[in-house]
Amino acid sequence: MILAFKEQFKQKILDGSKIHTIRRDSSNMWNIGNKINFVTSNITENYECFLNGICLGIQSIIVDCDQSRILIDNTELTLDEMDLFAIRDGFKDISELFSFFENNYFNKERTTNYIFVGKIIHWTDFKY
Repeated sequence: MILAFKEQFKQKILDGSKIHTIRRDSSNMWNIGNKINFVTSNITENYECFLNGICLGIQSIIVDCDQSRILIDNTELTLDEMDLFAIRDGFKDISELFSFFENNYFNKERTTNYIFVGKIIHWTDFKY
């Protein structure tokens, strides 16, 4: 299965500092054992598959930007845990991750209900 990334995440995946990704998966397509094609510029003439891997784990995630909180498998993370989570997901800290979600997943005209429900897709043995 294809996992498309912004160019900013490519090197972090390759150097091992980004160890998972967050995705919507309302149709439950992602499962342990799925092959992963890591790509940039998906569906463009600049398409690049830069790595292949295997999905080694799936966890549920809720990112609540309104309340500045993250729940993984229904367990709320502390502020320190959220910062580590953000770094492991390729961001400099939790504020950058929340900003990314607000700018990429939500209608900018809304002022509430900035809640993302999805899955963490792991390609390493690390789990929360």
